[in-house]
Amino acid sequence: MPTFYEETDFDISVDDFLEECSSFELEEVIDYLEEMGYLKNHKRTPDGNPAGIFEEEFQEKIQKILESRHRLTLEEEEVIKKISDRL
Repeated sequence: MPTFYEETDFDISVDDFLEECSSFELEEVIDYLEEMGYLKNHKRTPDGNPAGIFEEEFQEKIQKILESRHRLTLEEEEVIKKISDRL
């Protein structure tokens, strides 16, 4: 986190604080806000950018497939493998 050297109490604006944060520290702030419930369903693309509604929907569908793999038929698994091999 940003380091401020001061012997007394003082107020720091949120903007000033966040502007001094590194990208990693900002990610920690976002993670904290998510854990505390201030940011709900905050999803990101694999490169770390905020996800749009279509990206969120796609991620939800992929996650559902991951969680339900045991329910897929052999044909469905083959379709997924073919798509993956093609990419």
